[in-house]
Amino acid sequence: MENMKCSCSLKEVLITRPKRYAEKGYIRLTSLALCQLKRNGTCLPQAKQTPSTGPLYSMTNCMEYKLKRVCKDCKNVDSYDLSKLEAAFKLYDSSFYWNTECNVCGSPNCESLILNHPKLDKQLLDVWGNDPELFLMEQDEELFLAEDEYFDMLIEAIDNSEYPKEKLNVLIEAICVLLYDNTIAPHEYSKKENKDRKLIADKVRPELIKRKERIREAGDAVMDYIKVVVYPQIGLMN
Repeated sequence: MENMKCSCSLKEVLITRPKRYAEKGYIRLTSLALCQLKRNGTCLPQAKQTPSTGPLYSMTNCMEYKLKRVCKDCKNVDSYDLSKLEAAFKLYDSSFYWNTECNVCGSPNCESLILNHPKLDKQLLDVWGNDPELFLMEQDEELFLAEDEYFDMLIEAIDNSEYPKEKLNVLIEAICVLLYDNTIAPHEYSKKENKDRKLIADKVRPELIKRKERIREAGDAVMDYIKVVVYPQIGLMN
């Protein structure tokens, strides 16, 4: 394959990172992922072909995030490069870094691993939505997604039915959680906080009303305690 400059906005789907090539910054992509990349006009990095793994694609120039390892003994902080997808979906072996020796004192004792989670964008949402094996969190993904800044992006994905049903149901629950979070227990918040919460609720509620049949179809994907608060607001029976 022609050697092309890697784009840092690479929409890749990381399936495996073979150990013998990991240190060289190679990953393996599915044929579906490659088709998606080409359709989006994303520049692919140089490929390496091996009999056992198939084509491997360089991700060296896409290592945008740092995993930090804090040594328990000397408190030194070592940093390791991760790609956007590795950081977003924790596609790395944490035990490997946990047990790696400190670069200063040589101790294998780790106090903590620190990683700033990439901000969710359409690129990451698309990768997550099209891969059943990827998770934004090990559990309660809807809580992670239930943020006002993500609302328009989630609505667009739901309306366009961009992902399999299971993933769309997570998005549907997330927008219900967003309304729940901004209407429940006003006495626990300050006057200013409630004013801000009302603005969000007033924006979210009519959009949920427009899509209440879609929400109804999600059924048990929406937790009962969410339904108790949200359903009466959008004209659904619990």
